[in-house]
Amino acid sequence: MVKWCFFLYITGLLMVCLEIFIPGGIVGAVGIISIASSFWVAYTKISSVFGLYFVSIGLIVAMFCIFLSIKLFPRTKFSEKLFLRNSESDFKSTDNGLKSLEGKEGTALTKLRPAGIANVDGRKISVVTEGTFLSKGIKVKVVKVEGNRIVVREVTLPASRQG
Repeated sequence: MVKWCFFLYITGLLMVCLEIFIPGGIVGAVGIISIASSFWVAYTKISSVFGLYFVSIGLIVAMFCIFLSIKLFPRTKFSEKLFLRNSESDFKSTDNGLKSLEGKEGTALTKLRPAGIANVDGRKISVVTEGTFLSKGIKVKVVKVEGNRIVVREVTLPASRQG
């Protein structure tokens, strides 16, 4: 019976550690059940004194293994393949060059209903109107840039210049 206690405990501990590599919870849950079964066998089938020592030492060993895995595992070559290491602190989700388009004029390359593509300052960019639908080929002006959102409005000629 003592061999069964150790076998169940070691198997359970390995399964809990294996849960890192096989996500889903099933392997870890079976490991915890195996560890609990080893404690139950130690208490009920051998003796309560042996069970008390076995559980005490088993919990200390488990905490030590968890401590080692937290401290040492991230430094292994295998963990470098398993976990993302680089920081994305310098990543910017917006293009700062778009702010320079504010106030410039261009041409709608597609129908703007209210979103579409326009050619502004020689660049094809995704634009959105202020809610109006505009036809392809209409002259537009960039009125606002909010991050990656470029708002355009139809360019209207003054009354004296309209034919």
